Amino acid sequence: MAEADLTVARTAAPRTPLYLGLLAYPAGRAAALGTELDRVLAQCTSFTSTVPGTPGRTRHQLSREPLPSGDTPTDGGADSLTGFTLLSGDGATALAQRAEVARVGTVLAVLSTVGTAKEPAAGPDPAVLTAQARRLRAAQG
Repeated sequence: MAEADLTVARTAAPRTPLYLGLLAYPAGRAAALGTELDRVLAQCTSFTSTVPGTPGRTRHQLSREPLPSGDTPTDGGADSLTGFTLLSGDGATALAQRAEVARVGTVLAVLSTVGTAKEPAAGPDPAVLTAQARRLRAAQG
């Protein structure tokens, strides 16, 4: 597996910073991981975690998000696209991460934004997803 990470900060609205991770896998592995993500989202809606050395447990809620593009493969070149929100903690200060995972050939592109339960994160900018999917498609031939 190969990995690259970057953060895109846009000055235009929305001003939500966007994290982008690219994960390249051997043939077939990216598709298998996408299928596994869909299975987890269908079966798991909440879980708890602990941090070693820190007392207590953190509660997490996981929910699938509808995507504006609807069908896959997408017009922007992704073979599949899955969106979800992960809410970590309790109350208005809970951390909310909104993510979309796009598969383009052997690569998974993970785009995510962060907010709170009180001010949820906006979905990742579709223009960034489309541009990245086109670049990945061109790079893979």
